[in-house]
Parts: sequence; structure tokens; C-alpha cells
Amino acid sequence: MYHDKEKIPVVKAIFVTIFGALSLIVWSLFNLGYALVNPLYQKEIKLEIVGRIKEKCDCGCGDEKYIKSKQTKSTEKRRNNMKNIISILVVLFLTVTTTLPAMANNIKKEMGDVKYDRAVENLLIGANSVNDGLRKSSIHMLGQMEAEDAVIPLMLVLHSDTNEKSRIAAAWALCKIGDSRGTYAVKQAVRFDESLKVRMHCAWYYNLYVIDGTFAFNPAIDSPLQIAEMK
Repeated sequence: MYHDKEKIPVVKAIFVTIFGALSLIVWSLFNLGYALVNPLYQKEIKLEIVGRIKEKCDCGCGDEKYIKSKQTKSTEKRRNNMKNIISILVVLFLTVTTTLPAMANNIKKEMGDVKYDRAVENLLIGANSVNDGLRKSSIHMLGQMEAEDAVIPLMLVLHSDTNEKSRIAAAWALCKIGDSRGTYAVKQAVRFDESLKVRMHCAWYYNLYVIDGTFAFNPAIDSPLQIAEMK
């Protein structure tokens, strides 16, 4: 028998939150250290700029000033991009730590409408990240917060993301949110997703959060596990 939605252990929610926060910190520190501290990286940038400029212009009295100008602009652009990434990560980390005390209760009520909406907005940015860990952590948090505004973006992840783990995370979040559009998408994924692993997780989450006993798992000796729709 599956447990009711209200009886899911809070420990699991806390574990997911802590894991997400740690992944954000590690990823931001790695990028910050690599871009701003590593002297070899800075030297590589300088040599690349000088090489490109020398290919396009002949040596002359004004070349040195032109090269320095290009170096300054390129360095500023890279630093601004890094600041933007770090800003997003910091906001996401604050979102995670803010929602931690409210896991067992109504999160939106605990946070307030303004903070809740801002947190969902930032997590949606994280859910579109190219970094797998950041993307999956953000998706889990959107599900834990039962963010209805995330239903359509999560449906897109479930339908088109090439990463199996991201699709599985999206299926869990959609079932946890409970919106009929999202749960229908999960049910369709049980039928049509190309990955057996994803189909099994979708069926399990649908049984767990939506309608218990909708899917049955039938073991087979000479073939993969079969998923039978019962309702």
C-alpha cells in the first residue's frame, strides 16, 4: 500500500532542500574560483584577445592602446556575466534556506505571497539552467512548494528534456503539485516516454500522489518489467 500525500516524511523534504543548497554553493564557488582566481584562465583570455587583434591589424603606434581597450572590455563583459550567474545562485540559495522551516506546513502562508512569488520566479530560472544539478534541485523545490505557476514549464521539461533524471524530477514535482494538467502529462509519460526508467517513476509517483492503484507493476522473466494501467 502507498502512503497518503499528507504522510510523506518531512525528513525527505529536508534532505532534498539541503542537497539542493549544497549543490548551489559548490557550483557557484567552482565557477567563481575558476573565472576570477585561476591565473592560467586569465592569461589564456589575454593571449586569445591579442592573437585575434594582431590577425586583423598591422603593427603600428596605435595598436598597443587598441589592444588594451579590447582587453578591458572583454574582461568587464566576462566579470558581468559571472556576477549575473552568482546573483541568481545566491537568490536561489536564499530561497532554499527560507523555505526550509516551512516544509511541514503551508509554505505560501509561512513565506507570504510576495516572498513566495519571488522564490518561485527564481526557481523557474534555475529550472532552465544548463547545469543538471541546479536544474534538478530547482525542479524539486518547485514541487515541494507546490508552485502552480511552474506547471507548464515542468510539463515542457517532462516532454522534451533529454536528461532522464530531469524528466523524473519533473514528474515528481507535477504529481506533488497536483494540477490536473500536470498529472495528465505524467500519466501520458507512463504510456509514451521512451525510457522504461522514466515510465516506472512516473507510474510510481502517479500512484503515490494522484490516484492509488492506477498502475500495477508486473514482473516478467524474459522481458523488462511491464506497467499495466488498472484505472
